[in-house]
Parts: sequence; structure tokens; C-alpha cells
Amino acid sequence: MPSSASISSLSELVKSALDAMKQPRVVASMVRGLLCAVLLVTVGCASKTPRKPSQGQLQIEVAESARSVMDPDLSKVSSALHSFMVGQLAFEREDFKVAKANLSRAGELANRAVPKINIPLAELKLKAGDLAGALLEVQKAQEKDPHNVSLRLLKAGILDALGREQEAASEYLVLAADEEAPQDATYLAAAIYGKQARYQEGIELLERFLKKDPRNNLAQYLLGLLQENSGLLARAGRQYAQVVKRTPSNISVQFDRLRVLLKAGERDKAAALAREMLESSQAAGGVFGVELLREVQNPRVASQDLLKAVDVFATDEIRLSDLRLKLALVNVQEQQFSAALREFSVIVAKEPQNSVARYYRASLYGGAGRRKEAYEDLFAIRPEQELFVKSRMFAAFLKKQERDFKGAERAVREALAAAPGDDALFSYLIMVLREGRQYERALGIVNERLGKDANNERLLFNKGILLSDLNRASEARAIMEQVIALNDRNGDALNFVAYYLAESSKELDRAEKLAQRAIELSPRDGFYLDTLGWIYFNRQEYQRAAETLRKAHQLSGGDIVVSEHLGDALVKTGDLAEAAEIYRLALEKGRDEDPAERSTEVAEALPRLEDKLSSLYEQHPELSPSHGLTRDIVP
Repeated sequence: MPSSASISSLSELVKSALDAMKQPRVVASMVRGLLCAVLLVTVGCASKTPRKPSQGQLQIEVAESARSVMDPDLSKVSSALHSFMVGQLAFEREDFKVAKANLSRAGELANRAVPKINIPLAELKLKAGDLAGALLEVQKAQEKDPHNVSLRLLKAGILDALGREQEAASEYLVLAADEEAPQDATYLAAAIYGKQARYQEGIELLERFLKKDPRNNLAQYLLGLLQENSGLLARAGRQYAQVVKRTPSNISVQFDRLRVLLKAGERDKAAALAREMLESSQAAGGVFGVELLREVQNPRVASQDLLKAVDVFATDEIRLSDLRLKLALVNVQEQQFSAALREFSVIVAKEPQNSVARYYRASLYGGAGRRKEAYEDLFAIRPEQELFVKSRMFAAFLKKQERDFKGAERAVREALAAAPGDDALFSYLIMVLREGRQYERALGIVNERLGKDANNERLLFNKGILLSDLNRASEARAIMEQVIALNDRNGDALNFVAYYLAESSKELDRAEKLAQRAIELSPRDGFYLDTLGWIYFNRQEYQRAAETLRKAHQLSGGDIVVSEHLGDALVKTGDLAEAAEIYRLALEKGRDEDPAERSTEVAEALPRLEDKLSSLYEQHPELSPSHGLTRDIVP
């Protein structure tokens, strides 16, 4: 039997496991492995117990320690396991300070490589900019898994960020030589060749890769850069042309083509390309870009002067940070999110002020539900940096999803401080306030802004919506009439007034004209069609209403209020079975919504739908499902 001291230690460990099971998002296999290991130590029979693949390295070590119930290292292993559990749970909760401290302690106590500890520690240290520490953890993890491609790519990226290019290149080259070489390794090895002026080796590497994947744009582009730098200008021009052919909107590569022609002294071809770029639908790099392209067509301007200007739009320098960013974005497009996250993290660790890498890394964190990490990146972007406004709007979007309306409002206001004249940002602020049911505040803000710009269509529309939210329907209608007077192609305002008239059964002929005009502007808008169908219903044209509302129901994705309108029309046309099914599905959909997130319209529609469905079943029992759906109607 175990000693009393061992039993005491184990009871604490069991308590930790049970406490862990109460934590959100805990990994079930980790807890099962822990309890299994504790049981084995208690009965002293682990020597014949097979290892389960689901167990982590530390759990296996605990099981192995049970070979002797008097194992003097038992307390140490138990402490390591406890620190590991606490660290993992903290990592899940995005409490990275606690996670790092406990995982580090677990690693020290384990006294050997444990990938389950080393890999998250490497990520934490990389996030903190501790490149040397991150490298050490990756190397430890590799002791147990030396052939893991992701670990090798991460190691090479960290080596490069530390300025150890030759070691990074060696790692990339070994990976690139494999038959199933990851494209990331090929790109980055070729880029390092370019930085070291070993152009021919880089060219050969990419040409081998392109034989397997001839339409790979990033490889084609990088091959063009290497060829250009090695003096193979004609070949470089052809490579860039292939990229442009597949991605004609890529203005940067168009300027690369222009630069190669100027370098080769082919001014006529450069002038022809400049004309083509000016005639295209692209902006050609803004006002300065347009002026530059016009200068290319002026034979009196020296090619050398033009080349200096072209370099602003596209440089022939092979910059690994730029390539990493492009590679990461390609990985995002191809849904290789882990690879993209690795590259963004390497960039940010080396260049903490890289706002582009931070913004896109935040988008990956946000998509994975790792909100705290997303906010850290988004709020690290400063007002003077690129993507500041977008960073605050993305933060506001995430805060709004969490129903943190105060946080969302703060983020939008920061964006507005940087771009005070942006009406779209102002409208988003009003949306946030509306979703937080701050209608009076929002109306006050809109009125204040209208005091400076009384005929602003967007502001007036927002005011009309807010008045409607406040149940001041006639005032809202009057404001929307003002919007229509300013712009009779504002589909939402046309629809608003048409629906108001339909609901009040007034001026139905005018309401139909307004709705038809809105539908002409957006023929596939289900809500505009719903308004038209509701006008027909109120004119007692029930068959026509049902036909229109069926289409509205489909286009609106089964919106609950549209469903109610369709069900009402079907009752009038005698299609009772279809009406009952429409009501039932709408009720199910409405009940599935979080009550806190239901719009006022939906909240008001649900009890009406319940009454209508109950009434149908009572009057027509044959429509009721055999198990008595009538009893299920009350929520």
C-alpha cells in the first residue's frame, strides 16, 4: 500500500482533477488520463498497463512512476502534473501570465522534453517577443518529435527572426528537398537565397517546385524577383506577366513589370504598359501612380528617375518580412490557419509595430474564439499606424458579439476620433447604441450631428429608424419622407414608408408604388417583397399576397416576421396544413434564438405565432402532430 504521505499527495491530485472537470472547455482526455494515472499509482499495478495514445506525456510518466509505490519522485511528478493542468486550463481561459508560469514550472519539474508543455510555452514566448526562449522550447519539443514539419518550420522562422539566416536556410532547404515539400519551406528558402545573392540556386529551387505546381502565383512572383535580381530581365518580365494574367487586379505586380521594362531600356513597351494600366479599371496606385504612368509616356523623363518613383509602388528588394506576410495571407486564403498564425507570430515577434501582421493575426484569433488575444493585437495598433480604423471596427464587432456594448462603443469612438468625417463609422456607432437599446442617447447624438448637416441623408435615415425604435411611428414616417425627397432611390426609406402605410392600411396604392420602386432597385431583397406581399394582404388580395410572400420567405432565409405574414396569407387562401408548418418552423427558429439577442419584432411575434398555431390546431385537430404539438406550444 502507498505510504500515508503518498496518499495525501494523491488525494490533493484527485481533488485538482475533479476541480478541473468543473472548468469550462477542459480537454476531456487530459482529465481521463490524470484520473487513470492516479488510480494506477494507488493500486500499484501499472507495470502491465498498456499506454493509451490519448494520454499526454506527463500522464504516461505518472503511470510509469507507479512501478514502485515508494517511488521517491512521486511528489515531484504529481506537482509537475498539477502545474501542467493549471497551465493548460489557464491557457484555455487566455490567462497567459498564469499559463506561462505554471507550464514553465511543469517543464522544470518534468526535467525532460514534454511537447504538450513545450509547444504552448513556445507560443507564449513568441507572443511575448522572447525569440530565444521560444526557440529553446521548440528544440525541446523536437527531441520527442524530430520530424514534425510544423515544429521545423517554426524553428526556422525563429532562427531567421534572430538573424541566424544560414541556419534557417539550412532547415528550409532540408524541408524543401522532400518529395512532399511544404510550399512554405520552398518560398522561404528561395527568399533567403535571394537575400544572400545566391540567385541561381533560388531559381532552380523554385523551378523544381513549379513543375509540380505550375499555377502557384506566389512561387511565380518570387521566381520573377530572383530572375530580375540576377539580370534575367526578359524572363522576369514573363513571370510577372503570368501572375498578372491570373490576378489582373494586382497593381503591385503591374508596377514590377513596368520596372523590368525600364531596367531593360524598353521605353516603348513601358509606355504601352503604362497606357494599358491607365485605361484599366484599376486606380493604378492613386493620384501619384497616375502621374507616374503619364511620365513613363514622356520620352524626355530619364528612365533612372522613373525607376526611383516605381520603387515606391513595387521594390525589387527581396524582403523576408514582406514575403512572410504574403505567405501568411496566402495561407489564410487556403484555410491553412495554423501555418498563417505561425508566420504572423514570427513577424510580430521580430517587428512588434507591424500593424498588418497584428491585424490579420487578430482576425485568426477572433475566428477561433480567442478573443483576449485578438484584443491584445487590435488594441496594440496605434492611431498613426496603418489599419488603425479597421482594427477598432473589428474590435467593436467582437465586443458587440459578446454583447459588451460599452466596449464596442469605445472602440467605434476611437475609430471616429481618427476619421471624424466618416459617415459609415458614425452609422455603426448608432447601430451599436441601438443594439444596446440606448435609443434616446443615439437619437440625441444624431440630432446634434444633424444640427451641423440638416440634409444629410444617412443621418436622417438613422433618425427615422431610432424614432421607430421609440414607437414614434408617425414622426419616423415623416423623417423617411424627407429622405425620399432627398433621394428617391433610397430603397430602405421607400420600403420603410411603404410598410408603415401597409401596417396602418392607409394609402395602399401609393404604398404599392413605393414598394415596387424599392424592388426595382433590389429585386432579390426578401424584406422589400414582404412589404409588397403585406400590402396585397391588407387589400384582401390573398392569393397574390401568398405568392409574393412565398418568394419573400425564401429570399429572407425564413425570417420570423415574414414567416408570420406568409402563414396569415395561407390561412386566408385555405392552405391550412402549409400555414401550420410555416408557423411551427418560425416558432422553433424564434425559440432557438438567445432571448437577450431577440429583436423587438421577433419578441413580439412569438406570442402571436403561438396563439395562431394553437387556434389552428384547436379548429383543425387533424393538423396537429400525433404526439400533440399543441402541448408544446407554451414555452
